[in-house]
Amino acid sequence: MLENHLNWLEKGKSCLEENKPNEALECYEEAIKLKPNDSRGYKGKGNALKALDENDEALKCYSKAIKLKPDDPEAYNGKGTALNNLKDNIKAINSYNKAIKLKPDYAEAYYNKGNALGDLEKFTEAIKSFNKAIKLNPNYAEAYNGKGNVLSDLNRNSEAIGCFDEAIKLKPGYANSYNNKGNALLELGKYEEAIECYDEALKLEPDDAYTYYNKGNAFNDLGKKVEAIECYDKAINIEPDYAEAYFDKGKALYDLGRAPEAIECHDKAIGLNPEHAAAYCNKGDALFKLCRYPEAVECYDEAIKIDPNYGYAYFNKGSALYELGRNDEVMELFDKAIELNPEEPDYYFNKGTALYAWKRFDEAIICLNKAIYLIYPYKLHQNAISFV
Repeated sequence: MLENHLNWLEKGKSCLEENKPNEALECYEEAIKLKPNDSRGYKGKGNALKALDENDEALKCYSKAIKLKPDDPEAYNGKGTALNNLKDNIKAINSYNKAIKLKPDYAEAYYNKGNALGDLEKFTEAIKSFNKAIKLNPNYAEAYNGKGNVLSDLNRNSEAIGCFDEAIKLKPGYANSYNNKGNALLELGKYEEAIECYDEALKLEPDDAYTYYNKGNAFNDLGKKVEAIECYDKAINIEPDYAEAYFDKGKALYDLGRAPEAIECHDKAIGLNPEHAAAYCNKGDALFKLCRYPEAVECYDEAIKIDPNYGYAYFNKGSALYELGRNDEVMELFDKAIELNPEEPDYYFNKGTALYAWKRFDEAIICLNKAIYLIYPYKLHQNAISFV
């Protein structure tokens, strides 16, 4: 029996290192019973609760630890991470700054601060924090990975890949870096290389739904819809509440001409995320494909209700109303779509073809010319409008 509170503290630490947070929690509670004024018990309990994603309770423990020992940088760092997990990023950064003030060479606090700054989209400051963490600890794989994520957010994907490669070099079993490298390659249009990275990540973590989802997106961008659907299905099997996997599966099914199945997937995505405007819009597209125009209009209306600036939904609603012969409403919707997305050639093309059908030829030519100029900005192909 462990009667010494130091033994309980040590056992709690070992349990956390072995990824046994529930057992660690019990150990720290025993340590607190034996010595309630030792801040280490509360700090350890906070770490265990944080590992269990009980961040509100973890925050209370870190605050108690700080009250008992106000100069403990680790307690401030833990408090910052709990706050960041609760999306209270600004308070998290304040806590990390206190940790750094107490311990200026605290690489982990700089790393965590970088993550919080990234969440706030303060990317330049985030990179500085990650660079400081790397300077203090040149073998800090997680800091390279974090820096890579921020560079990806800035669309500096080639630089991001360099960071992910460094993270993988330092930590060869780092599945997250393989996945993130895959995402950066995907953004660069290097789909086959992205799939190779996702496969490496899945060798290390075969039950990662997010990686299967990303792999599905890479197959989708390659035009390999069947393979994409297989990946989305694997993601859904692992995580049945994965709304985006259902959504993208629905898009792939639509592209394969399987509109009824696409509708089922979009319904599932909407059930999981009722504010998913794009799922309503894509469901509308599938209904449109089946000539179920009134139902399609209802879906586009839902999409617009969620996102009043969704140009594509206005455009598609206009197209559905055109099929229903409700011509007095069509032009207003096309114009709204163009107002929201003035560089989208399809909007001008459909407006032009509608005007042509209504024998408003001069207006039709203006719209079709605009569509052509957007597609071919330096050359007008007269044959594209010769039918007018």
